[in-house]
Amino acid sequence: MVSDRLQQLAQQTQMRETPGPRPDWQNLRSVIGLDAPADYKELIDTFGAGAFNNYMQILGLGERIQAFNLTENALYWDEYLKEEWEDLPESMPDQLQGRTFTVVNWATTEDGTQLFWIAESGKPSSQWRIAFYNDAGDRWEFHQQTTVEVLTALTRGELPTSLIPAFPPGEPVSYTQYR
Repeated sequence: MVSDRLQQLAQQTQMRETPGPRPDWQNLRSVIGLDAPADYKELIDTFGAGAFNNYMQILGLGERIQAFNLTENALYWDEYLKEEWEDLPESMPDQLQGRTFTVVNWATTEDGTQLFWIAESGKPSSQWRIAFYNDAGDRWEFHQQTTVEVLTALTRGELPTSLIPAFPPGEPVSYTQYR
C-alpha cells in the first residue's frame, strides 16, 4: 500500500506503478555507506526513477543512463564539494559548518540545480535536510521536509525556492519513467 503523501504526488503527476524487480537497496547501502530515506525508497519501489516534465530527473538504482544512476552518482558532489571546502572553507554554507555529514545527490534539473540529502552523522534518514545547490553563483537553499514532501510542494508550485522555477500554473505536471 502506498503512503498518503506519495499517493497525492502520484495522482497529481499521473504516475503509474512500475512492474518488475525491486531495486537492490542493500547494494546501494554497501556502495555509498548509507540507507536512502524510506519515502524515496517507496517512490522508486512503486513508480521507478523518472522525470517530472522532462525537467527534474529523479535518480534511481541500476539506471542504464549513467547520469540518472543513483548508485554511481550519489557521492560525486560530496567528494567535489568537500575538496572545494577544504581549499575555500568560507565557501561552505553556514548551515553546514561544524557538522559531520555526507552530501547525497538524488535528483537534478535540466538547468543544473542539484537536489541533495544532507546525511548528518547520527541522524536517521527521515530527519535529513534537503538542499538545493546550483554551482552557477554557488547558491544553496535548505528545506526540512522529506523527499516526497519536497517533490509534492515543487510540483504544486508551493515550495519557496529561487533555484527551481515553478512548473507552469494550470498545466499538468507529468512523471515519465526512464524504463
